[in-house]
Amino acid sequence: MPFVRPESALYPLVHRWLQADFKASEAMRAEARNAVTFTDNIAEQGTRHGGLWSQPDLAAVVYAKARYLPHWTADLYSFEVKTGDGIGQEAVYEAFAHTRFVNFSYLVWQVPIAQRDIDNRVLDLCQKFGLGALITPEPDDPRSYRVVHTPLRRETPPSTFDQFISERFSEQTKRAIQGWLSAAGWAQDGRQDGRY
Repeated sequence: MPFVRPESALYPLVHRWLQADFKASEAMRAEARNAVTFTDNIAEQGTRHGGLWSQPDLAAVVYAKARYLPHWTADLYSFEVKTGDGIGQEAVYEAFAHTRFVNFSYLVWQVPIAQRDIDNRVLDLCQKFGLGALITPEPDDPRSYRVVHTPLRRETPPSTFDQFISERFSEQTKRAIQGWLSAAGWAQDGRQDGRY
């Protein structure tokens, strides 16, 4: 498959993978694979918040409940998407900048099918900065996505978590999240079943 251009043409392809295959992939923490996931293309949502490199292209919020843990956990994932000829060290720094807002940050890019060697400088930087590296030779084929590195988990303060979703997710996705939280017994003020 030739390189998909421009970068924005990759967003719906990667988003489709997020919606269909992210939960079952190595990209998600194993304990969260039975989770409830909400994804969004946030590249062009509203205005930029937080300065340079503060707007990931795609994002996911994942609510998971462990078998022996008596409460839900929540994680934010960001995905910085690049074309095959747009990948480089600067893309790594852009994905790293997102770690100030999210728990897990991924750099996603298309690699040529014939290319055996991936740019090791990019992979080394992803590993150095604790970023996920996700590649695909054929972005329109969900089976072609491969996790090269999984990201380190970072703590995200609750206020940053809420602000990220409020400022970047679409109204439709925010309504879906709020509806699910309400159905799960969480009030908008963060109480569960009317209790603190």
